[in-house]
Formats: sequence, C-alpha cells, structure tokens
Amino acid sequence: MSSVYYPKPRGIERWTGKPKLPNTVCQKTIYDQQQRLRYLCQAPTLDGKQYCDTCFKETLTGGDRKPPEAVTVEQLHWTNDKRKRA
Repeated sequence: MSSVYYPKPRGIERWTGKPKLPNTVCQKTIYDQQQRLRYLCQAPTLDGKQYCDTCFKETLTGGDRKPPEAVTVEQLHWTNDKRKRA
C-alpha cells in the first residue's frame, strides 16, 4: 500500500506556545481518610509559589515537628578558638 502525501493548506498560522502563568492557588493534594477523597488545598499563594505557607511548612516537617530554624555559624577567630593548645 503506498502512502499519500497531503500538504497543509496555505495560510495556516504556525503553532506558538503560551507562556505559563504563575500559580495563584496552592497545588497541595490533601487526602480525606474518612470519605476516601483527595482534593487540592486551593489556598492563595504569593509570588507564584506552588504551595501556600501552611502546606509548605507541613512538607518540610511532616506535620509532627517544628519547622527547622536558621543555623548560625560562629565565626572562627584566634581569640575565640576553643581547641586545646599544647
């Protein structure tokens, strides 16, 4: 069986992709164990983030721990060096 070439009609515009818009609602999937349903959080987000603040903290900690605090590193200097010296 021979294949037949069907050309495109003239004057058709080329396909152009649409730019992705920033997120305005939370995309976190929440599961309801009693009714066995799943749905999106749909809380408003800031700056196009994927999750709202509460869902983001829950993903960091798993919901059972406090969120991690910022670690402060003590600057090394010869006056506060705590190593034993000979």
